[in-house]
Amino acid sequence: METGPMGIRLALGLALTAACWGEPRQLMVNLDRPSHLRYRLDRPDSPWISLPDRAQGTQTLELPDQDVILQAWSDQGFTRYSAERRVLSSAQVVDLGMSAGWNSARLAGFVGLLSAGILLTYRQRLRGQASRLSALEALQVDEGDAWIGRILKDYRIQSRLGRGGMGEVYLAERLSQPGERVALKLIALEKARPLAQARFQREFQTSSRLHHPNLVQVLDFGQNEQLCYLALEYVDGQTLRSHMRPGGLELTDAHPWMLAMTEAMAYCHQRGVLHCDLKPENMMVSRKGQLKILDFGLAREEVAPQLTPLDALVGTPCYLAPERFSQETRRPTPAVDQYALGVMFYEMLAGRPPFVTQDLRLFASLHQHQQVPPLDELRPDLPNRIVETIHRMLEKQPESRFPCLLTVLEALRQPLAVNQDTLET
Repeated sequence: METGPMGIRLALGLALTAACWGEPRQLMVNLDRPSHLRYRLDRPDSPWISLPDRAQGTQTLELPDQDVILQAWSDQGFTRYSAERRVLSSAQVVDLGMSAGWNSARLAGFVGLLSAGILLTYRQRLRGQASRLSALEALQVDEGDAWIGRILKDYRIQSRLGRGGMGEVYLAERLSQPGERVALKLIALEKARPLAQARFQREFQTSSRLHHPNLVQVLDFGQNEQLCYLALEYVDGQTLRSHMRPGGLELTDAHPWMLAMTEAMAYCHQRGVLHCDLKPENMMVSRKGQLKILDFGLAREEVAPQLTPLDALVGTPCYLAPERFSQETRRPTPAVDQYALGVMFYEMLAGRPPFVTQDLRLFASLHQHQQVPPLDELRPDLPNRIVETIHRMLEKQPESRFPCLLTVLEALRQPLAVNQDTLET
């Protein structure tokens, strides 16, 4: 539970919820960007109740055990991304994909500045500040947008792209290559979690030797006594999560991305590199539709060797292979990435992952013991070969899956119009 005024208000809200409407329930929501959240009961006189801000990805909320109206919004410049959903009390998961619109309040303020002649003065002030502050070494992470316009070594920071698990991600221009844009990941070392600095450096060492059209290229790494940064190829687009839809994608849309993921990870496996955290949030799709895999911070060298406590699991539970939940100590194998790809392929085509729960221990049980719901019952229009390929990738035992991703790739490349009764072994 959070501390401070927001944490106190949230605790009081949950106590009032329990007193008036019974024990709160947990709801898993999929957010395509960092968001502000609020909800109210599905009745005309119900007041809105604010929730703590949430990061992009799959998040767990505590809500009353009744039908509610859930809102999410995120402001970026003059654009407001927003979503509103009616969530039934029986729902366990909801997708809050946002639509874009004008941020009328910010737009009105901007017009006011223009009409009053204030904008010119404001720009001059920013130029003066940028000329006086030509280095970023003295900054702290919590200064937020104060980083914009400043220079770190060979990079001039232009705008903030988002916030990751280990710090801020910014769009920057490479000064030695005018016009070249990069994504700059920054963390302040005094605020970094244990192993974060080592993970940054490991991501650079691992990814800098990988060159594939479907992998985000890592360009540079640097650090000093206060911060470290990672410069990556900038992909102008959105994550795969934002492209997913209830009911699943058309196979003609999903199939090229499935091939791209498999080709890229087969390339990595041939060079002894495992990703170990494959999920839709780590797949970027450019405006032209090209998919690229990012974030090798949990690659093979970084995986924690001791997995006995469930809290020590490294990765995202929804996409973890059954053997990753094992009480035995074991290093991951290429089969764990194959399983994660299978979960994503299933989710892309079914509109939901094979298993959905908020309980980590239940996740372990489902992945280890529960049979995957037949994909062809959710999507009877899919070719048999596609269905059988995905189900084989999701086998409980690693040795029952495909021998390697090259054989997965061979199966996926079979003509989509031809159904085959069984897969060749």
